[in-house]
Amino acid sequence: MDYLQFQFDELDEAKFETNEQHKLEAELSLLSHAEEIQTNLSVSSAALLSSESNLVDQLSSVLNSISQLTKFDDKFELLFQRLKSSVVELKDIADEIVLAEQKLEVNPQRAEIINERLNIIYRLQQKHHVNDIDGLIMIMNNIADKLESIGSLENSIAKLEKEKNELIAKLTKIAETISLNRAKAIPKIEEAIQKSLTSLAMPNAVLKIQQDIASNQNFGITGIDKISFLFSANKGINYKDLNKVASGGELSRLMLSIKSLIAQLTALPTIVFDEIDTGISGETASKMGVMMQKISEQLQVIAITHLPQIASKGDVHYVVQKEETKTAVRTGIIKLNAGERVREIARLLSGEKLTDAALENAKELLNP
Repeated sequence: MDYLQFQFDELDEAKFETNEQHKLEAELSLLSHAEEIQTNLSVSSAALLSSESNLVDQLSSVLNSISQLTKFDDKFELLFQRLKSSVVELKDIADEIVLAEQKLEVNPQRAEIINERLNIIYRLQQKHHVNDIDGLIMIMNNIADKLESIGSLENSIAKLEKEKNELIAKLTKIAETISLNRAKAIPKIEEAIQKSLTSLAMPNAVLKIQQDIASNQNFGITGIDKISFLFSANKGINYKDLNKVASGGELSRLMLSIKSLIAQLTALPTIVFDEIDTGISGETASKMGVMMQKISEQLQVIAITHLPQIASKGDVHYVVQKEETKTAVRTGIIKLNAGERVREIARLLSGEKLTDAALENAKELLNP
């Protein structure tokens, strides 16, 4: 923009006028040849008026002679009229030559001023690749339009910058409020998860939620906070990143604890546990089943599991089956009745070969 402004100022400062170049060049030509022009005008005016045998006097004498003949023939009258017009025209020409000679001036200072002005015009024409002042005026107008457009763009940028700063201020205020609420909630969450893990046979496991506040308005998906989940499964073990230290079974119980807490605090209609019991068995699996059963008092729980301890805690039991044909594989879901459910639980306990012990154990799981 600075370069455009410089170009505009340079052209605007010249203050061009239409046809100025032609007028200046004509005037300079007269000034440059003033002495030659003056000499020729002087010779011409003398020949017409000033000398003893000037043309005007000679022609006037001829006119007088012809006027004496008009009485003899009409053709002499015609010659007389033509000569009379010529004398009038010649006198007029002589007067204009005299006037031009009187007006003509030798003025080197004026010639120097015109030269300087024309040099400016020629330099700008060469710079902008045009041949006349109209081209320079057009370029100046184009630059003016561009400057106006840039000025308008800068105003728009300034307006958007102001709006951005206002939005950042609002975002910062909201993010700080969320950060403060997180700081208040984290101890309660840690305590609730600790209790839940204790009930799932992990009395010494601790989840620590680390809240680091970013600086310089470095917003992320969690606002100005960077949240890290650190985990320690046993006493005396340092906290480390959850994904790096927790086993499959520990992650399963931890996820159940977190989802259980979420279920209590949000109005979810349904929650799905897809094999959340990975790495779990025995009494721990039974405790997980009890926790899921408790969650189901507040919302619908759908659990995909292969553990009889968890499957037995559901109010309704479905089995997913695949049926293969010659052309395709079809998957279906079947709702089990009471007897089918006992056999399915027994199958989960003992495999495909059902034993009396497995059937009895299944009944006990379903009716503790």
